[in-house]
Amino acid sequence: MPIYPNYESLMVYENKRMLSYWLKANNIPHASTNVFYNYDEALDYISESSFPIVAKSNIGASGSGVHIIKSKSQAEHIIRKTFKGSGLPRRKGPNFVRKGVYRRIASKIFDFEFVKNKLRFYKSIQDDRDRRSLILQEYIPHKYEWKNVRIGNSYFSHKKMVVKGKASGGYKMFDKPPATLLNFVKKVTDIRGFESVSVDVLETGIDTYIVNEVQTYFGQPLDYLMSIDGRVGRYLNTNDKWVFEEGMFNTNHSCDLRLEHALELFKKGRL
Repeated sequence: MPIYPNYESLMVYENKRMLSYWLKANNIPHASTNVFYNYDEALDYISESSFPIVAKSNIGASGSGVHIIKSKSQAEHIIRKTFKGSGLPRRKGPNFVRKGVYRRIASKIFDFEFVKNKLRFYKSIQDDRDRRSLILQEYIPHKYEWKNVRIGNSYFSHKKMVVKGKASGGYKMFDKPPATLLNFVKKVTDIRGFESVSVDVLETGIDTYIVNEVQTYFGQPLDYLMSIDGRVGRYLNTNDKWVFEEGMFNTNHSCDLRLEHALELFKKGRL
C-alpha cells in the first residue's frame, strides 16, 4: 500500500537500532555503532573501549535516553541498570533545555486534565525503558549539529547548538549551509527515496559529514526552518545548482508543504 512518507523511512523513525543497521547496509557515513543484546558482551566491549562513548536508548527524542559515558565504571553502571536493573535511564519530565519551557509550564499548571495526561505520559516513558538491548556509539566531539529537512525538492538547514554535551534542539543558530552539506543530504536521502525527512548531520572535518539521526517526523518550535541574513526561505536544487528562494514554506509545522509534495507525487503516479 502506498503511504507517505514511504514505508522504509518509517522503519528507521524513532528506532535507533534499525537506523544503525540501515546506515551500515547503505554505506552511509555514521559514527561507529554497536547494538548489544547480552550483558556479558556489553561488558567485554567496554573493557576494550576508549572513553568517552555514547549510550542510547532505542527510542527517545530531544536527548532523552542519551548518556555521554566518560569512564569504565560509569559504563558498567549503565550496562547493569539496562540488563539487570530498572532499565536504561531516560528523562522523565519536561525538557528544560528547550526555550520557553518554563513559560509553557506556567501557562498549563492549573489545567488539571493537561497535567494529569502529562504525568501519565511521563510514567509510560519510565515503564518503557530499554531492558533487553543497549546501543553504544563512538563519541564525536562537536559544538553543533546541522538539522536538515528535505520535503520534495525543498531543503532547509540550521544549527542545533550543543548544551551540556547534547545538541538536543534547545538553541538554534541560523547560518548559511555550505553547498557540500546540501549535496550530502541530497545524496543520503536519494539513496532510498527519502523525500519527506529530517537528517541530523555532524561535521567531522572540512566538507566531511556523518549522519547522526534520521526522522520522518520532527519538532518545529518556530514558523521557519532556515534563515539566511535575516531572510527566511528554502533551497531548491535546480539543474544540480542550489538556489535560495525567500518565503514562508514551513507553515502549519511544515504540513502544508508536505501535503503539497504528497499531492505532487500522487499526480505523478508515485503515491
